[in-house]
Amino acid sequence: GILSGADMIEIDIHQTLDKAIVVCHDPTLNRTTTGKGKIAEMTLAQIKQYNIIDQNGKATAERIATLQQVLDLVESYRAKGSDVKMLIEIKHASGQYPGIERRLVDEIRRRDAFGWCTAQSFADPVLLTLHSLCPKLRIEKLLLFRLPGLPLIVDGFSITRFSYEKYHFVSSFNMMWQGANRSVIDDIHRHGKEVKLWTMQGTDAPVLDADGFITDRPDLWMCSREALAN
Repeated sequence: GILSGADMIEIDIHQTLDKAIVVCHDPTLNRTTTGKGKIAEMTLAQIKQYNIIDQNGKATAERIATLQQVLDLVESYRAKGSDVKMLIEIKHASGQYPGIERRLVDEIRRRDAFGWCTAQSFADPVLLTLHSLCPKLRIEKLLLFRLPGLPLIVDGFSITRFSYEKYHFVSSFNMMWQGANRSVIDDIHRHGKEVKLWTMQGTDAPVLDADGFITDRPDLWMCSREALAN
């Protein structure tokens, strides 16, 4: 992602049984590693025993990284002149990872990384906790889409009341690109907020006036945008 020229690197974080924060999309090791089990029920040492698998199911030499390792890597690129930033999603369901918000804030504060680290989540309690712990941390709200004509949004598996006052501390609404349209984006912009659209492979999204695009293939995305521009 960094080498392809992406402005930000988006990662998902979970918390281990011994309170380490690791970077993984899923709450289990089952799909992406040679191991099995829930991250919340395993120690970091147990998780580090297993290798990440590639798209063909073959084991690689890589292991699941901790948040600290990823931030160390990004910090090293920034020290060499890169402007790359981090978008960190807390994968959190109903108290599954107690204290993860404070641990994330502490890690960002320790590095004085508020200028290049942003947190996002589908879960309103996570966002509210982050904001109460550290009002200076930039926070973004994940959602699928807004229900037409109603003050409601679908965020994950729930329908949630929506108002700009409720989310006054949120800087950007990050929605599934299939749920976005020009009128929704324009309305968000009129209220002084940004919009990011996710997830795409690089060539599958309409050209909309969004402030960011969260993609699995930033290389393809940048090539396709350059082609359209020309």
